[in-house]
Amino acid sequence: MTMKINIDELEFNFKFKNDDNMPATMTLVIGQFEVRGFKVVATHYESNKNKFKLYPPSKSMGNDKWFHLFFTPDKNEWGKIEQRALEKFNEGRLDSTEVSVDDVPL
Repeated sequence: MTMKINIDELEFNFKFKNDDNMPATMTLVIGQFEVRGFKVVATHYESNKNKFKLYPPSKSMGNDKWFHLFFTPDKNEWGKIEQRALEKFNEGRLDSTEVSVDDVPL
């Protein structure tokens, strides 16, 4: 039995960090389940439309090999999740950098 998840119903919770290379970690909420350990990492590839890439929780297998703990066999589905998560990340990043007029010294 395969469970279909509507990507529009996913929630993305970010913990923002003061780190240019990994500015946030993310928890993916699917209904009553939470998948923790996603990383938002800066990418330096010029062909990438987005300045950031989303990496799923992973475990090192040694020899520079990683085992993804969250996996979607359909690459298109992962692309949709990554795109939606990075949209929410960018919205949250903009919100977290807004400065209140009351906080500006005169």
